[in-house]
Amino acid sequence: MITNYMKSIIAWLLISSVSFYGFSQVSSLSDLATGQLVSFSPIMDIDSELFGYMGVYKLGEVEKGKEKFEYVILDKNLNAVANGEFINAAYRGMYSRFMPPEKIGNSLIVSEAHIHATNSNKVFTTHRILSLDDNEMSEPFYLKEGEVIEGERNQKGLGKDQRNTASVDVLIASGKGFISYPISKYGKSNKNTKSIMHYNPERQQTWEYIFNPYGVSHKKTILHIDESFMLFSIKDDRDEIDRSEFLKRVNMENGKEEFSYQIDNIEGGYSHSFQAHVIDDKTYVIGRMSPYAPSGYDYQKAEGFFKIVLDSVGNELAKKYVLWEDVKEFIDVDEKGRLEDKSTLHSKEYFVLKDGSVVILTEKLKERGVLFSGLSATDLVLLQFDKDFNLKDEFTIKKDKSSSWLWSLSDYLYSQYVADAEGVVFFYRDYKKEVDSKEKNWILGIVSIIDGKVNHEIIPMSSEEHFIMPYVAKEGYILLREFNKDSDYDQIRLERINY
Repeated sequence: MITNYMKSIIAWLLISSVSFYGFSQVSSLSDLATGQLVSFSPIMDIDSELFGYMGVYKLGEVEKGKEKFEYVILDKNLNAVANGEFINAAYRGMYSRFMPPEKIGNSLIVSEAHIHATNSNKVFTTHRILSLDDNEMSEPFYLKEGEVIEGERNQKGLGKDQRNTASVDVLIASGKGFISYPISKYGKSNKNTKSIMHYNPERQQTWEYIFNPYGVSHKKTILHIDESFMLFSIKDDRDEIDRSEFLKRVNMENGKEEFSYQIDNIEGGYSHSFQAHVIDDKTYVIGRMSPYAPSGYDYQKAEGFFKIVLDSVGNELAKKYVLWEDVKEFIDVDEKGRLEDKSTLHSKEYFVLKDGSVVILTEKLKERGVLFSGLSATDLVLLQFDKDFNLKDEFTIKKDKSSSWLWSLSDYLYSQYVADAEGVVFFYRDYKKEVDSKEKNWILGIVSIIDGKVNHEIIPMSSEEHFIMPYVAKEGYILLREFNKDSDYDQIRLERINY
């Protein structure tokens, strides 16, 4: 899933009453290493299974422009399996943070993003590779125009160099190596960004896939990546009126394009927003559509949902559109997608289960009017479709309103498949008012869907004394990181969840 390989750092998730069913292990982060904890992230395998966690501690400056760090690797049961130290450059005027590690074979790509506080063009990455076989950390390296450059970046002239660089290279594991995926800098044209490059674990380039041979502005998104192939969508600006979007599959062994499927164009009548999921040898494209426009999908004009199924060479096996009028048996919605309270449903995640059935998680969004501009988010709504994409059931999860200035607008956090992909469990937050007082506290909601049955539980996550942040964990568990106001260090623990 794209949400796992892009592996965004799980947000500050917040989180009245549920039962925990025992715990596996408790660790104090102060016992794992010395120094200041600056990063704690899950480590995912290429198949989106949890391998463990990585913590990085800042030990301090060892000389001008150099900082020492200690890393600790935990397995999924919170057993420490490796630790060590390394020294990184401290770039002047830059804020730096470690990105979630990428696992290739039995090694980890450890990347650091460096961001200037006021200059959005001055942002870049540096990388190391940590071997878990011998616990050796490589020397730092970075990429420049596809070439691997060993060592730290030269501080002299760095500002000018970054002003002339239109994109940031993000390294993504591909099972037997990694790709360099260019992300455009804010306000910079991506016309000259033309390819994705693949490297082996020894950092040697093995192939280059050119996705933008015409050198035009474009939008691209990686939707899936594994050891065998990559799926991504691309839409370019060659034609000002008919801006077609394509789903492309690329072989990860040789970089050859295996198919190119046209998702939308002016003749099709729709623009689309979608995710792609792979089950066995089939690709499921699930999403929403609005009337075709060169600018692309418009959530304010959404007309419903769609599902496309492709085989391994891009042949269309099934295609179906579900309009708002088709779901009125379960949802009181008008032809423009508006509910009775004038809110609209916005998709947060599309789950494709092993039998081909689909669960769509949506969230109610509503404009707050003239005086209070922006959006507010309220209930989560689950839509369950059978394998033929007929809506079979709806389940609403009530929660308090969230506003766009409070943390982030959406309360959805993350999800994982369970029961051999026959079910799914997802997590959300809610800043909830107590029944008998005006006091508000964060809660964590845990929702599972297995065999069409929905189970919903909630867990208290904040009080005057503590705050708990949840992380993805091995199946059947959740990892909780607890901050206590009277303690210098926080603790992490695995708790079994009931679903």
